[in-house]
Amino acid sequence: NDGGAPPQITPTGEGKKKEGGGVAAGNLYDYIPRHFLGTISPDVVYNKTKATFSISSESFTLSGVRMIRPGFTAIMPWLKPKEQVIPSFETNDECPIVDIVLGDGVTCPPDYLTESDLITLMEKHGIGTDASIPVHIQNICERNFVRVNGQRRTLVPTNVGISLVHGYYKIDPEIVLPQTRATIEKDLNLIAQGKATYEEVVSHALQIFKHKFEYFVKKINRMDELFEASFSHVSQMETTNKLKTKCGKCRRYMKYISLKFKHTSLFFLICSNSVVV
Repeated sequence: NDGGAPPQITPTGEGKKKEGGGVAAGNLYDYIPRHFLGTISPDVVYNKTKATFSISSESFTLSGVRMIRPGFTAIMPWLKPKEQVIPSFETNDECPIVDIVLGDGVTCPPDYLTESDLITLMEKHGIGTDASIPVHIQNICERNFVRVNGQRRTLVPTNVGISLVHGYYKIDPEIVLPQTRATIEKDLNLIAQGKATYEEVVSHALQIFKHKFEYFVKKINRMDELFEASFSHVSQMETTNKLKTKCGKCRRYMKYISLKFKHTSLFFLICSNSVVV
């Protein structure tokens, strides 16, 4: 029983770019047999070297990559590591300083994940299967936790998604971290391997989430605080313009607001951090 998973895409004959869709279809067909052959090809073998230099009290590093055997990248060259050959060094070697250049620049925040980035991370952490991963992504889109933007299909989190993750993390970080889901997936694999029964795995999973649910219900007020602070306009809250303290995350001054729970909070809109006072 394949559990509804689609069959593997296996090339069965020669494809020509002129047939059925032009160049784009031909490129796609070219990718399919290359990927198929790559899965049954040997691993890539390369040597990565890292040299550390000390100049006065400062440390500098130089890294190099030298290909030994290309393996499957001979068929899928776009995955080939970029070679960067560096000279051979021995411990305590002395190298002359040719030039010193001081450069400046600015850092940029990482971009949002694309669908392919998310699929890669889910596979890396053992979450989902080929059949279920697209369903997971579709669910978070339909529930308005993220929206898909542009041709790159970038996943942009909504206010609901951000508040939900922050709320879960404040109550029980394991709910939003990949380890819990990955553990369940591993337990399911034990059934397929004959090392555990269906009843044992289901009972174990229910016990885990029963305890998590009970703890979550006891701490649900933390979620309510975050949602009210995020979705109530600050101008509609009882606020004061007096500066109180800076946020530990973004280092900006936080808003002092009074919520409906008969307590006050410090809240800042930029990083959605809130602290009950």
